[in-house]
Amino acid sequence: MISKNIENIKKELDSNHAELVVVTKYQNLEDTATAIENGASIIWESKIQNAVVKKEELDKLWLDYKLHIIGHLQSNKAKKAVEIADMIQSVDSYKLASKLDKEAMKIWKYINILLQLNLTKEDQKYGIKEEELEEIIIKVRKLENIKLCWLMCMGKNNDTEETMKIFQKLRKLVDKQCLHICSMWMTWDYKIALECGSNMVRIGSKIFLEK
Repeated sequence: MISKNIENIKKELDSNHAELVVVTKYQNLEDTATAIENGASIIWESKIQNAVVKKEELDKLWLDYKLHIIGHLQSNKAKKAVEIADMIQSVDSYKLASKLDKEAMKIWKYINILLQLNLTKEDQKYGIKEEELEEIIIKVRKLENIKLCWLMCMGKNNDTEETMKIFQKLRKLVDKQCLHICSMWMTWDYKIALECGSNMVRIGSKIFLEK
């Protein structure tokens, strides 16, 4: 059913001009490979050590995919993240962006990043405050080996109305900063994200759990 689920979701996303990131961080190698073989061109991992092991095995299969790192990234994991990732989707401070830039410079690599915002203002969530965003964007754009493409945020769990407001705000911020991608959260609220103009959504359980 993995292939059918991906096919159905991609049809919906294509009609909304949105890109799919498949959440594989909870999946075994076999199911991850199956997803890639059936159209999951971007996969999401969060734990660096697990991602390293999985990438090594996937690359042995000569699969064509991009690896995005999402989730709070500690500075001491920046070196390995830069080495394995095509994009780091959860940069939540200038300090981390600067560290990634230094590590990318060492290996002559340009790394795409996404700044994570905390628009819900929840203490338990990581992310840049809205009032700090403009200053951080100016500083990040001066980093030589970092390419700032996108903004990302999460909605408020199980609060559809508040999540819609947050996603609409993110869309406005993306347009204001002339960025390319507006990336919003995942399975339970991806339809809200599409309504609010997201052109990248992250989905896991709807692909791997639904029969």
